[in-house]
Amino acid sequence: MPLGPIITEDVKDLIRKFHRRHRTWTAKTIQKKVSEQWHREHPEYPTGWPSLSAIQSHLKKIKDQEKGRTDESKKLDEPWTFGSLAEYPIAPEAMPLVISIYDKCARGSGFSEGWMPSIREMLWAERLYKIIEFYKNKTQHVPPDVKDEIFDRIMQAHKNGDQELIKKLRAIEEGSENPNLEFASYFGLKVEEIPLEDIVLEWASEYAGYEELAEEEGKAFDSTEAQLDGDLMRDVYERYGERRQNFIEDLEEEYSVDVDKLIELNVSLGEIEYAAQRYANNKFQCRIFYVPKTEDSILEEARELKIGGFHSGLVILEPNKDVPDKLLHKMEKYEVNIKKEIKQ
Repeated sequence: MPLGPIITEDVKDLIRKFHRRHRTWTAKTIQKKVSEQWHREHPEYPTGWPSLSAIQSHLKKIKDQEKGRTDESKKLDEPWTFGSLAEYPIAPEAMPLVISIYDKCARGSGFSEGWMPSIREMLWAERLYKIIEFYKNKTQHVPPDVKDEIFDRIMQAHKNGDQELIKKLRAIEEGSENPNLEFASYFGLKVEEIPLEDIVLEWASEYAGYEELAEEEGKAFDSTEAQLDGDLMRDVYERYGERRQNFIEDLEEEYSVDVDKLIELNVSLGEIEYAAQRYANNKFQCRIFYVPKTEDSILEEARELKIGGFHSGLVILEPNKDVPDKLLHKMEKYEVNIKKEIKQ
């Protein structure tokens, strides 16, 4: 019987990451999460791969390695609390950001739900936040949600055969040092800043994870070997974008959400999650419309008619809501359907 593809180092890193962030998860849960994420990113691999036995085998190796770690090393991976400061102080200038990260995770805001940062991660947050802030301001990369929207609009232009638009977009791409910024301006997309604590937390977790791995293997931690330093300097949004994609796709399974439409929305993860959670316990389908900043008049019109609920740029409608056809037509292209399956 064929054993399937060999588990690569990237897959092993993914297994280790899920185990490290969710140490109470069973091998079966980790197998499900690893398989789903890997198949999304690599559709050429079979669904359900790697197998549960392969996950169990690698988890055993990870746990065997963990046994060789010192008590000090293990203590660093306990959840961070204010009491941790007595033994692991953090510079006063970094404390506002550290507290903001802690508060955000404690409230389950955005995609941090179920993950409380460790002492090790907070120490890395202290070390990295000024570096990340510098490169975040310097590189001028557009956030991943805006990049997704740009890509979708370019693909739509090709699909529609709009040669005039395609010609204009090619001219922007060939004549600009940072075409995505110009694309965003051309399409009227607002390049909103992702909160600094979100990016710092993601990078702190990456550095902490590789440091922990080095300790398990009895090696000195070398961030250049893991290509962390180069990636951080090139694009601070890179890992945030990967995690954002995974977060949105997790909503598909939980709430039966149209993922492609959600990715198009240039709104925060917190807003997307709010929309999904709002109807999590109801037996009906809701319809969500996104009103971009450039079309505030549509949002105001909806508010005046008092239809649905509102959250930032989202209009949330219950089914069969009486909405004027004229307004419905204006919002139609932004529609997202969410339906919660109710188990009787």
